[in-house]
Order: sequence, then C-alpha cells, then structure tokens
Amino acid sequence: MSAVADTTLTYLPAKRKTTPSGVFSYFMYKYTTRSIKGMFYLYVKTHKKTGLKYLGQTSRDPYVYKGSGLRWTNHIKKHGYDVDTLILLETTDKVALSEAGLYYSNLYNVVNDYNWANIVAESGTGGDTSKSPNFIESMKHRDFSYRQDLKYKEKVSIAVKKYWNTRFEDPSFNKEEYKKMCSERSKSMWESRGITDEDRILRSKRQTEYLNTPGVKESLSQKAKAAWLKKSKTYEVTFPNGHTEVVKSFRGWCKDNNYPYYKLYNTIRNNKPSKDGWQVRIIED
Repeated sequence: MSAVADTTLTYLPAKRKTTPSGVFSYFMYKYTTRSIKGMFYLYVKTHKKTGLKYLGQTSRDPYVYKGSGLRWTNHIKKHGYDVDTLILLETTDKVALSEAGLYYSNLYNVVNDYNWANIVAESGTGGDTSKSPNFIESMKHRDFSYRQDLKYKEKVSIAVKKYWNTRFEDPSFNKEEYKKMCSERSKSMWESRGITDEDRILRSKRQTEYLNTPGVKESLSQKAKAAWLKKSKTYEVTFPNGHTEVVKSFRGWCKDNNYPYYKLYNTIRNNKPSKDGWQVRIIED
C-alpha cells in the first residue's frame, strides 16, 4: 500500500454537467464520458444534502460518472445528484487499484458504517451483497407494498414494451450514427482484450460452421431443455373440472398449452383457487 500512502490526496469539487436531451445525444454523452484509456480512478462521493458517502472506482471521468452501487443509485434518484467528489487514487495498475479499494474500505469501515452507501468492500470484483450489514439494513426500510398488486408483473411487462416501442421515435435520434457508435464501442472492447478483427471473423466463421452441422442445433436444444427441466420446480395443477396434472417448467407448460400464466401463478402466491376454479401448488422445489 506504499503507492497509496505516498499519493497526495487533493480535494476536488465535482464538476456539474447537464446531460443533453434526446435519445441519440444521451448515448453520445455516455460514450464521450470515457476518460483516458487505461486510467482507473478510486474516488469518494459525498452527497451535499444528506451527507451519505460512497467509495467507488471507475475508468470513466470520475466527475461525470455517478457511481453504480445499489443503495447509492437509489439514494441519488430520491435526493438528486448533488455531490462532491474526492479522488483518492489515479492509476493504470488494476492490482494497485484493488488493493487501494480494500485499504480504504477497511480504513473508513464502509460496509458496516451506515453513513456509507457501500454494500461490500470496494475491490473491483463485485461479490455476494445479500449477507452484508448495509444490504440487510437497507432491506428493512424498503417498501414492498407493490407486491400486493396481483397485476404488478403484467404492468411492468406492458411498461417495458411501451418503452422499447417508443424509444427510437425521438426526432433527435440518428439511427446510422447510433449504429456506428455501437460498432466503434464493440471494436474498442475487443481490442482491449487483445482480439483483432481477423480473430473475431475467424471465430464467427467457425461457430457458424459448427452450428450448421446437421443435428447440432437439435442436440443443443435438447440439452438446454433437459438442463432446464432438471432444475425446474414440480407443480400440481388442478383444472376447473377437478382434473389434476403434474408438470415441470410451469411457464413453458402454460405457453405450450395457451394457458394464462400470471392468472395461474397468482393462485400460488395467494394460496387459493382462482374465481373460475384453477389451483396450482408447488410440490417439489
């Protein structure tokens, strides 16, 4: 940790930038917030209104990048993005970045101190957050009343479809520029992994040849279905006429037989039959 200890820590106020309007402008804005290639930043963000802090790391412009922690992103959605940013380390060495992240996580006790939004130590590798004290504490204050709405999943599905259907209707959206931008980002990603265009073309050709081999697609499909059925729960479905049937992969069974999945699944959640007599229960997890 000598590299971190010798680093001069300078307080740098956050630069406020306004996100351009329009779908295309938004994607270009996100694309251009990339910082110097190969440079990584370890930072602390402090919310000016609430005082909540967040320790994070990024390869983007740390003053523009808002952070990605679950509790932190929910917090700025509620209270707005009004923060100060302190840069702890700038480096091209990911190992040094990870070591510094763990060092400051322990120094500030970011996981156990509820004044910090971090759910796990900032090591750059993610991890299981479900058992961390901050996650458990945050779940105590979360509002789960939406689960009482029996049509919640259907409403979400409708909202998502509506979003994707209207996403590209924005007058400022330029489809060709967007496709070009996506292509450039894809090439940049592969180049950073040391994979050339020739390598990608060769891989694609080999994969296409393999999939076009007679019987391969059918074999892969059967293996996938068998694996899915193996890990699926077992359900007992009672029809309105009293007939019962034991099924696996309940959603697939409903789709194949044109039965209303959400309607039948709600009989499991509510533990009672539907108004027209359907009843489903889990008999084996």
